[in-house]
Amino acid sequence: MQQSKPKKPLGFSLMEMMIVVALSLLMVGIAVAIFKQGTNVSTIVSERAQLQQDIRAAEDMMIRDFSMAGAGLPTGGVQLSDGGLTPRYGCDQTGVCWVPNGGAKGINFPGRKLTYVIPGAGLGPKLNGAQPNSDVVTVTYADSGFNLSGYAATFNATATIVTFTVPVPAPVPALPSVDDPVVGLVPGDLILFQAGAATGLVTVIGEVTGPVTRVNPSTFTVPFLAGDALRINQPGSTNDMDDLIGKGTPANPAKGFRLLVISYYLAQFLNNDGTQIPRLMRQVNGQPPVPVAENVVDFRASYDTNDPAGNILVNARDGGASLGVSPNSVRKINIQHLMARKALRGNLGNVNIDLQTEISVRNMSFKDRYQ
Repeated sequence: MQQSKPKKPLGFSLMEMMIVVALSLLMVGIAVAIFKQGTNVSTIVSERAQLQQDIRAAEDMMIRDFSMAGAGLPTGGVQLSDGGLTPRYGCDQTGVCWVPNGGAKGINFPGRKLTYVIPGAGLGPKLNGAQPNSDVVTVTYADSGFNLSGYAATFNATATIVTFTVPVPAPVPALPSVDDPVVGLVPGDLILFQAGAATGLVTVIGEVTGPVTRVNPSTFTVPFLAGDALRINQPGSTNDMDDLIGKGTPANPAKGFRLLVISYYLAQFLNNDGTQIPRLMRQVNGQPPVPVAENVVDFRASYDTNDPAGNILVNARDGGASLGVSPNSVRKINIQHLMARKALRGNLGNVNIDLQTEISVRNMSFKDRYQ
């Protein structure tokens, strides 16, 4: 009698199935965790790189502007009008004053004088927790990209209308049109005028208050009326444009130079979803400000200068103003904090970047020690 072999069991037992499923779930869980961790790391690296790129681009723009402070300006700056209204900065042609954030009156030019650098310690908003108020930094230099000085400037009887005329013979290359849609004059521009002989040179500043009128291809008129946004034009006062009347001659006409008065400051803006987003802003003359970088929560600066005895004063928040030091003595602008903070997607926390740098103000570094 032949003995039959026992049949091999087919498939898996319940215990084996449970072990396989458990191991599979464990492997899937590990893979998901690794994938999520990798995705989070990628998000953090990407967001940090983007934030760093934005903040460095903003820093590069600030360095370019700060290093030009004083270029093309007379030694010591320019005294502004002594009329009934104190000249100010930080406002635009719509009557809105942006600097400091939320301020209704703008910031007065210290001593009614336009200097190369204007420190603004603590004049900005507080956006970074327990840290002090942020700063405002303003610098001024001549616009070398628009050759307004090639024109001869003449003034009406009240110096409220200026006529710019191409000289004869016309210069080569041709001058840019005063009403050029890209580089021409617009309301809010500040123009430095100089007229008279070198020993009796008169220097004043006026603010453009209306559009340019083209009289013919070589003649343009520009209004400089009272009531301008920055309170620069105050006819009848000293250090105003009517000081120029009768100063220019056909052989030695008055000249105009467009100035760039540039302020950097922080402001909060309302997002579409109702959240607040902090921005680093840049305002030029009496124009509306434009954002330079988002998510900037702190901006503070200090200045290296000289005290009244000529000794080096390092990291003065007010540029030495409390010691009676002129802002024109500033030799270096120190950005102590340019901090950006951004909340990461997926509740991953925040990414923070804080940049510091020092900018030599090369146009203010000369000191004659051999007078």
